Amino acid sequence: MKHLYKGTAATKRSFSCLRLIFTTVFSFFICFQGYAQLEREWMHTYRQAGGNVKMKAGPDNQLVILSSGINAVGFEDRRLTKLSTEGEVVWQEHLDGNVMDLLLDQNGDAYVLGTTVSKFSAAGELLWQFNLQELGLSPKSFASDTGGNLYVAGRSADDEAALLKLNEEGEQVWQKTYTLGTALFNHQPLAIGAGGEIYLAGTEQENGSIRVIRLLKINAETGAEEFRKKYGHPDRRAHYEVNKLLADATGNIYLAGQVMALNIGHTSLLAIKLSSEGDVLWEQVSSFENRDYFADAMLGPDEGLFMMSSSQLRTGYMSFVVAKYNSEGELLWNHTFDQPVGYSSYGGAWIALPSGGLAVTGAYSPSPGGIGEGSVLLQYDQQGNEVYSEDFGQTNLEANRALALDNAGSLYLAGAQRLVAGSPTSELTVLKYSLPADCNTPVHVQLYLPPHPMQVGQQVRTTADFGDFILTEDTGIRWVWGDGSSPSVSYTAFGTSRITGEHTYTQAGIFRVGLDFSESCLMPEQDDYQQWTVIYDPGAGTVRGAGWLSSTVQPTSSLAGRDLFAFNVRYRNSKASTPTGQTLLLFGSRVFLSTSIDWLVVRGDQAVWHGEGSLNGKGKYKFIASAADAGGRGAHDPDDRLRIRIWDSMTGSVLYDNYSTGPDIYDMSEVGPSIAGGQVIINQHKQTLALSQQRAVEPLSGEEVKVYPNPFSEKAVLEFSIPTGAYQVSLYDAKGSLVKVLLHGEQARAERREVEVDGTSLTAGLYFARIVTEQGTQTVKLVLDK
Repeated sequence: MKHLYKGTAATKRSFSCLRLIFTTVFSFFICFQGYAQLEREWMHTYRQAGGNVKMKAGPDNQLVILSSGINAVGFEDRRLTKLSTEGEVVWQEHLDGNVMDLLLDQNGDAYVLGTTVSKFSAAGELLWQFNLQELGLSPKSFASDTGGNLYVAGRSADDEAALLKLNEEGEQVWQKTYTLGTALFNHQPLAIGAGGEIYLAGTEQENGSIRVIRLLKINAETGAEEFRKKYGHPDRRAHYEVNKLLADATGNIYLAGQVMALNIGHTSLLAIKLSSEGDVLWEQVSSFENRDYFADAMLGPDEGLFMMSSSQLRTGYMSFVVAKYNSEGELLWNHTFDQPVGYSSYGGAWIALPSGGLAVTGAYSPSPGGIGEGSVLLQYDQQGNEVYSEDFGQTNLEANRALALDNAGSLYLAGAQRLVAGSPTSELTVLKYSLPADCNTPVHVQLYLPPHPMQVGQQVRTTADFGDFILTEDTGIRWVWGDGSSPSVSYTAFGTSRITGEHTYTQAGIFRVGLDFSESCLMPEQDDYQQWTVIYDPGAGTVRGAGWLSSTVQPTSSLAGRDLFAFNVRYRNSKASTPTGQTLLLFGSRVFLSTSIDWLVVRGDQAVWHGEGSLNGKGKYKFIASAADAGGRGAHDPDDRLRIRIWDSMTGSVLYDNYSTGPDIYDMSEVGPSIAGGQVIINQHKQTLALSQQRAVEPLSGEEVKVYPNPFSEKAVLEFSIPTGAYQVSLYDAKGSLVKVLLHGEQARAERREVEVDGTSLTAGLYFARIVTEQGTQTVKLVLDK
């Protein structure tokens, strides 16, 4: 179970636009930013009461509105109205008795909850009516399942929790009462789980003092309890109250309400996520202002949880807060409505938008609990940015009663047009807004590039996968190849989550391949939608070098202050796909020697190569080296540059990097630090190498040459195979100077030989033993460490 008891200071927004409104009477005022914003299409007023409004959009995109209140002529007016997408009345029914809530089923049939439950067809025909008063049931909430059954929750005449099940024809299937909660808290939250199971929650006093939450899981067929669970403060130091019960599509349940700390009387929002069996997955308590009282909660299409509070500010005035949490209970963002000084504000209707954003209405008045003098409509994107705000000013239009969203992307706002300010008489007003395609739709991008280096002239094919986002049209995304070429179109496989691209490089290099979203309405959630791809040219040249770098490690030997390097890497011919060669680095008391080279990129006076090696003869370590040849001809060229990074291939831990604070080592537009001594030769630009007048560092032909011990302090044994014919074994120092000839002569038959290397009279450092025979040359490195 994850406990997330954490609060955050509310994010305030400037509302200078709102304050300007008060200088202009009876005017609308809109503030917006660059985003897919709401655009009003029409506003109609109807000669019927609009004091209390519930509104839903049906599968045919037409509106069904339940309205009640005092109409223009002073009479109580209750109606169920259906409007077309253009705001025309399709049909209308007058209702008797109290009405409190409305829901639509998947067929567009409407259910009205009040003293009776009534079902109307999508064409406006009254299909059936069930009298709740005859059962003594005081309704609080209701819900329908996919089979057409209706469940009504409330309180019985004996103040017990009551649940009624009606079938599709309005016939009673069963009615049950449960010991759950009390009427004192006026809530009987009800939810239907993903599998059709019924959940009922309530708040009750435990031992006459502490308030706790009870949750029942009820069998839909019989009404029998399947479990009863309790949720409260672990130390009994706070009241827990539940106001709303939500169920998501994966079977999880959410308890939403508030918690009050007993020691200080501070009230905060409460959200608890449960499994289908009532196990706590996480619990979140959030404080935004001085006191936060629960107002509402809902689930978004992206599995996010929205909560609204009515919050008391430190000034004593009231405001409302909207907040969003992800599916793990982490607070993503929150906003406190910033009303003018001396005003209180209250949240109204709200609705989650398809993009993961939010539309919410509110009202503000000059005194707490006073008559509203204005109302606002706000839009937030998925990241919590306010992208649209519309203030209706002092027009007597209280545009905060209900919101609905249809399948075509239109948003409807219902409100009450007061005929006289402060009067209970009103007329229903409905506004329609279009919601353009969200041009900041967040997507998770995964690039798939060739898993291996590609040769110049070969076609590079790429894929970008957007996870759960299905592409139904051209996204406007373009591929960027990093070689200076123009962005190219992407090929979209409609009905899938993937786009592809292809490109042919004409020069070697390491290029950053990625996506250009500048003309797209998609927005990547992460930064790795650009990746490096390696393009090599086997005929571009070789890279060789020997010398030392300024040491990056703590001095441990006579080599302190120098990290010695030597390398020779090349492609054997223009058709080779894998380079040959070796790379050696001595740092501190450790010797890194490459065992394979994966690729080599040579471009002009720069080279980058990558491979694998061992450390002191053990393990598997990856390395990458980046070198630049300044073109000097001397024995030492301090303008040459070299950067080497070595890391553990299993853990990824970096063991060596002589420029760890530098930019990405793959970026060939950047070069590493200057070497401290020696040379780097690229593309045979120099005629000599200070290491030797001959080729002193060459690739080994196999496991034929062995040195032990290595490093050595006094003497080492060199073991090697000699074929028939003349041979010579010589020892060179790091500068390429001949130290001594260890062995030479004519070999009558091939055999293994040994020769001793005496280091007692030599200085510590790097040496090379070179074995020359009629069949070729072999070289091995030795480290003398005194």
